[in-house]
Amino acid sequence: MATGGGAVLRETNRKNLASRGTVFHLDSSLEKLYARTHKDKKRPLLQSADPRKVLKDLKEKRAPLYQEVEDYRISTDRQNARAVVRQIMRHLEKRK
Repeated sequence: MATGGGAVLRETNRKNLASRGTVFHLDSSLEKLYARTHKDKKRPLLQSADPRKVLKDLKEKRAPLYQEVEDYRISTDRQNARAVVRQIMRHLEKRK
C-alpha cells in the first residue's frame, strides 16, 4: 500500500502501518522533492509564495514520524522507479 505523505501525521495510521507489514520510507532530498512537485498545481500545500520552505517544514515535521514506523529507508534521489522496486524486492526476499 502506498500512502500519502501526510498519513504518518495520525498516530492511528502509524500504529496500523507498523503492525501490518513491512514499511518502506521512500525518502528524497529537498531539492528532488521541489523538482518533482514545483509545477504540480494539484498539491494545495505547495501553492504558496515559498514552496521550498513548505517542503522543508513538512520534511522536518514528518521525518521523525516516518522513522518511528519505517523498517527500511530508501533514498530515491538517484534511482528510477524500477531501481527502487528492485531494492524493495531485495529487502523483502531477505526477510523470508
